[in-house]
Amino acid sequence: MKSVVEPLEGNKVKVRIELEDAEFDSALDEAWVKIAKEARLPGFRQGKVPKQVVKSHVDAGYARGEAIQVAVPRAYDEAIRELEVDAIDQPDIELDEGAEEGPVVFTATVEVRPELTIEGYGSLEVSIVNPHAGDDEVADQIDKLRTQFGELVDAERPVEDDDYVTLNLVGSRDGEEIAGMTAENYLYQVGSGGVVPELDTNLIGLENGETTTFEAAEPAAAVEPDDDADSDEPDAAEPPTITFEVEVRGVQERQLPDLTDEWVADATEFETVAELRDDFVEKLSAQQRERAQNEVRNELASALVDLVTEDVPEALVQSGAQEQLESMARTLSQSGIELGQYLQMTGQEPDDFRAQLTQEGERQAKVDLALRAVAADQGLKPTDDELDEELAHLAFHAEVDIEVARTNLASNGQMPALRADLAKRKAMDWLIDTATITDSSGAPVDPELLKLDPHDHGDDHEDHEDHAGDEAAAGDAPDTGQPIDADSADGDTDSSDPEAEA
Repeated sequence: MKSVVEPLEGNKVKVRIELEDAEFDSALDEAWVKIAKEARLPGFRQGKVPKQVVKSHVDAGYARGEAIQVAVPRAYDEAIRELEVDAIDQPDIELDEGAEEGPVVFTATVEVRPELTIEGYGSLEVSIVNPHAGDDEVADQIDKLRTQFGELVDAERPVEDDDYVTLNLVGSRDGEEIAGMTAENYLYQVGSGGVVPELDTNLIGLENGETTTFEAAEPAAAVEPDDDADSDEPDAAEPPTITFEVEVRGVQERQLPDLTDEWVADATEFETVAELRDDFVEKLSAQQRERAQNEVRNELASALVDLVTEDVPEALVQSGAQEQLESMARTLSQSGIELGQYLQMTGQEPDDFRAQLTQEGERQAKVDLALRAVAADQGLKPTDDELDEELAHLAFHAEVDIEVARTNLASNGQMPALRADLAKRKAMDWLIDTATITDSSGAPVDPELLKLDPHDHGDDHEDHEDHAGDEAAAGDAPDTGQPIDADSADGDTDSSDPEAEA
């Protein structure tokens, strides 16, 4: 096969491909085998007709047409892999020669991923959560633990917020008690918002034995529907009012255990308060650091999007939108929810949902192109060792030998995409090192705390892992943008990682 690529205007290229005789002969043999399997001739069972008999009954031009249908897409896929054409849409193919006889020559015009030039990426400023756990956060977690071991004790004082109050409660409407609004010796936590919101404010300041009366709007759940009401006039009447009579029968507060080494040793796996606090610091800091790592990437990605002034190809937008759709479908499927059900549950219209996907697809495309631009501008490319390390990781998860993974990825045309992903990761790390990053208090954040382990980029591994474990599929179609169909998403099919977007 001979192939050459010619750049065109509008982010397109033209690939001219000439098939070798042996290549087309192989496709022609496949065509005759297929025709023989499908042929129905008197005296022969379907699929058992000898090829020579088939050739005597089927026009050779038909077989040649079938062979062209097989050989052309196969040759195109091979050519764009060899020429490293980064196609982002389906090609427009024209057969130039060989429709009836002679060498098969065709041209494929296809849109490719554009190369952007962006300015200002070297002086980005973002604010993120503090990657360290604060003293207040640690103290709050310790108090929550102490609360689990707290005891209710009588409080000889007026009712305060968070107290536990034993009540006699009578709710009535027009002198008639209301079921569900009346109770004796009801234990209620002040501030919980139960029953009606007005109960909390009216309890504050009461002492044991005191009573109070107040009115409140009846909760919607307690209102019986009026079948005669005009549904075309919602909210025409105010909700009915309930009169509440409340008697305080007891006031209690939750008493927390003293924070001592003795209590810690008795209630936890640790021996001292210091050990318990250190454990909370370690766990909370790990959570905060992970949150900060995600935030800085999202914030930097958003900042990059603002720097992209050019329109991005619609094919990339639709491809990104489709990825979002499939990711959401997979996530919902894990909870046993179909996408259509999700739209009904959330009250979203399909058109609005598709518009949101398209908007996110455009964002992903801009992030992808911007990170590629940074990588190209800064000369950021994966080294051979980094590529081998990534291949080893993919091979491990695909449960294949590293050389098998390398061969499969190369055969499937995935090596350029893998290199691009690694380059985008390096671009994001470069931005983290270069940008001004502060926490909510304005204090600078150490960029080293925000770096990810090379293999923490879970979302951008999935496709490569699949191809690493697959046998080479030379006839696979290129990954291109397809129309978004929210109604037909595969329910058994996640990126919040900006480096994996687009």
